[in-house]
Amino acid sequence: MDLILVLDSSYSISVAEGEWGQLISFSRDVLTFLNIGESVRVGIVQFSNITRLEIGLTDDANAAINALDNMVKIDSYTALGEGLVEAEHALAVGGRENVTKFILVIGDGEVFILINDVPYMSKYLLLLYIFCRITWVLILLKSPIDWRQME
Repeated sequence: MDLILVLDSSYSISVAEGEWGQLISFSRDVLTFLNIGESVRVGIVQFSNITRLEIGLTDDANAAINALDNMVKIDSYTALGEGLVEAEHALAVGGRENVTKFILVIGDGEVFILINDVPYMSKYLLLLYIFCRITWVLILLKSPIDWRQME
């Protein structure tokens, strides 16, 4: 398996309230769980208003965890589309043939997408799967909806 973690480092992920630390801790747990090595390679992309490839696909668990632990938060608006494009590029450049490819997006669900971009994003995600056989998963560490207001 080749997997790219795509990590949200926007304003809404607060350092002061511990959310950034939770995101890093959760991501570290994912990396540890994966048993990175010959059969599992990982890479890390950080996104906000810009994207940064923190580490390309590697089978070195220590290098991946060090890249995660040494990330400097970008801290601007949430441009998920750019993060997905960077992840797809990392898989295209470093991905192996005949290996399952995944993009795992970890964030808070507050995404900056213009209304006109929604059809584009939907088509892009579908095309990632159809042509590149890349499966993507979104994990939300907090909900953008205040469920208490729904009571």
